[in-house]
Amino acid sequence: DKRSLAVNFTFADKERTLTDKEIDGMMNKIIATYEKELGAEIRKASL
Repeated sequence: DKRSLAVNFTFADKERTLTDKEIDGMMNKIIATYEKELGAEIRKASL
């Protein structure tokens, strides 16, 4: 049986604005960890 969960992340730096590239890199690491460690199947948002 599969379960669906929603998660929310907030990325911030007190000194400067984070770039899209930095945030994408962090999200890719999080997604890879969820997939590897939890066997999660990440649904990609359709735009």
